[in-house]
Amino acid sequence: MRYAYHNSLAHCPAAVQFGQADDTKLSAVRAYMPSLRTAQCAELDPAADLQSLPNPEWCNTNRDRRRSRELCEAAHVTVYMTPAGRKMHRCVHNSVANECTMQQEPFWCLRVPEPSVCELVRPLTELRQRRQWCATDPERRASKAACEETYVRVWTGTPAGSGVSYQEVRRCVYDDREGKCFMDNSRAFCYLP
Repeated sequence: MRYAYHNSLAHCPAAVQFGQADDTKLSAVRAYMPSLRTAQCAELDPAADLQSLPNPEWCNTNRDRRRSRELCEAAHVTVYMTPAGRKMHRCVHNSVANECTMQQEPFWCLRVPEPSVCELVRPLTELRQRRQWCATDPERRASKAACEETYVRVWTGTPAGSGVSYQEVRRCVYDDREGKCFMDNSRAFCYLP
């Protein structure tokens, strides 16, 4: 799975932040992503994610990381994960306090979208027309397959001056660890013909 570094939407081109037609938006994302792939996410060794160990750890858990800047700063932790990406913190060493702590500023490694979310949701069931959300139905809460066959249309409208109608959509995703169906944090603006 390919991931790209993303610290803040402020760094993204306007086309990525504020929906355009899918093809234009996807082109803008792809044009922007090559520069992101060379940043922090590409440098991270997936094996150094302390939360993915058989017995998950935090930066300061291991005594050796607390004593060694090299061991500490080679590690990182994933604190939140969705199909769209991972929210992460690098581990940083404090030699005065003999600590290995999480860097305060998190960063996101986003999965490069291929194919577009709009293409993926077309065959799925839209829930808001039924006045439901991802977790409304007990079957979706209990079944990954039932959950991920649905999406939510959050907003439909025509941005001022554009003359083009869009819908903001979010897929329903299932968290295996917690057994929950929830609305994904990543959003897509899909063109309505």
